[in-house]
Amino acid sequence: RTSPNNSARIVIFHAYNRKSGFDTPTIDFQNPGQNPRYKQEGIVFGNRVELTVDAGTYTFVARRTSTEFEITPQVTKTFESGKIYLAVVSGVEDEVGAKAPQITFFEIPTKS
Repeated sequence: RTSPNNSARIVIFHAYNRKSGFDTPTIDFQNPGQNPRYKQEGIVFGNRVELTVDAGTYTFVARRTSTEFEITPQVTKTFESGKIYLAVVSGVEDEVGAKAPQITFFEIPTKS
């Protein structure tokens, strides 16, 4: 939980599920498009990875690994230098409302 210098850290947790009867895929967390500035590939269900980004406002999406299929809506967030954020990729394929696929960001307190 040590504060990152001159950047922000995103801890990405994969909690997305496919509908019943289908295997949950690995996911990529990235900026939209074919040439993303930031990307973490092949995140396995139940695991977490970290991504360091420059302070600023960015849009992120979760995709099935090595495809263009976006499993979550795109989310835009402003990241502050020296802060840590938890990004939870959650939901169930084809669900709506509270169970819909989504990315939710939480700020994590840092140690001095």
